[in-house]
Amino acid sequence: MNGHRINQALYQLFLGVWFGAMVMLVLAATAAFGFVRDPQTTLLVQVEGFGAPLTGSAARGWVAGGIVGAALRRLEILQLICFAGVAAATVLQCTLFRARLAARPASKRNGLRIFLLVVPAAIVLFNLAVVAPGIDANRSMKYDPAAEASRAQAADEAFAFYHGLSTKTYGVSTLMLLGAVVLGPWCFHREEGAAGRG
Repeated sequence: MNGHRINQALYQLFLGVWFGAMVMLVLAATAAFGFVRDPQTTLLVQVEGFGAPLTGSAARGWVAGGIVGAALRRLEILQLICFAGVAAATVLQCTLFRARLAARPASKRNGLRIFLLVVPAAIVLFNLAVVAPGIDANRSMKYDPAAEASRAQAADEAFAFYHGLSTKTYGVSTLMLLGAVVLGPWCFHREEGAAGRG
């Protein structure tokens, strides 16, 4: 069944790109912060709207955060594209090609696999709607050298909260996608004509 094979190939492609992008983000973020926060790295950053240029750790933090933030925005778009591809392939697996599933479409195994795919997509939407605006709203105040100390402190605490939330949610997403990848062989590749099991 060429249609089934093509659908499986597309499913694996979208899921592999999705998971791989999450892993690469972790590596890129670690590398970016590690490089620009190196004390031997000297930066002088002029930010529009700031009364004075950023220097030292503030400049390094601003640059690293900007790089990782820009990467995150693009990754979120990529994740939604990959989820759309995975979702379409999964619908076909559970309908048109359900006879080739090793487990019934409504089985616990298949349900768990779908759960492991849906939650990371929901996390992307949550980050877009809540976390990213929270980070952006407090980032400028946190780093603005002209900001009042009390406001800068409050912004720093809020920024740390949203940043920590982002780190945790993306960590959970990566682990769940890994689970979906590992669980795949127990859900697919049943020989045609064999009886599906739960």
